[in-house]
Amino acid sequence: MRKILHILLLLPFAFSCSNDEISSDSKLRGEEGTQVMDTHTPLDDRLERDFARPYGIRIIYRFLEREINREHTFTPTKYEKAVEFSNIFNYLFIEPYIKITSKQFMKEHSFNTIILIGEPVFSSDGGKFTGFAVAGIKIHLLEMNHLKTDNIYYLNEIMLATLYHENAHTWHQSKLFTSDYERISASDYKRDNWQKGWQGDNYLKAGFMTKYSSYDKDEDFVEMIARYIVYY
Repeated sequence: MRKILHILLLLPFAFSCSNDEISSDSKLRGEEGTQVMDTHTPLDDRLERDFARPYGIRIIYRFLEREINREHTFTPTKYEKAVEFSNIFNYLFIEPYIKITSKQFMKEHSFNTIILIGEPVFSSDGGKFTGFAVAGIKIHLLEMNHLKTDNIYYLNEIMLATLYHENAHTWHQSKLFTSDYERISASDYKRDNWQKGWQGDNYLKAGFMTKYSSYDKDEDFVEMIARYIVYY
């Protein structure tokens, strides 16, 4: 398979702590043993200061009906897990991204909304979803209540690959890949049959990075870029 990318590489990054991190200790206040979310929290300040104001990226961790659909049953994200996500997002996505590109590039070429959902959802055939996206602009990240900060496979495959997948959509919407790329695997795309259309790992032999890559040319392209950046 000849799919040639000219893209800057990301170096491995150590996950560390700094004074920029916030704690989840002060998140709740209660009366008579009950716990309710503060109307304003330290996390709100952090999300506004570090992501919304400089890059136009909103991170929504409160459960908002208008940001979900009725097709599935969704679960709110725990506050402490939203705090953990904000630290991961800053150190493993934002900081490397702007170091390799620039703050202006991030602002111009990125999704604008991340919605955190506590648990995964399942399709009628039992398929598990850990993320949804709308046009590469708005991302729903699911299963946040099971965020694994000490599992590098989880961080790479579930977290970073999803973020770069959606970011890559914004890139190729600005500069479309060559039409030659569309023809490489044209006869192998499965569309809605991408989950059941392969036996074992035959999708790899057909030249796809993941099963979902075989959905269509656009998903093929961004799945490849996401894995290329995260793993190489």
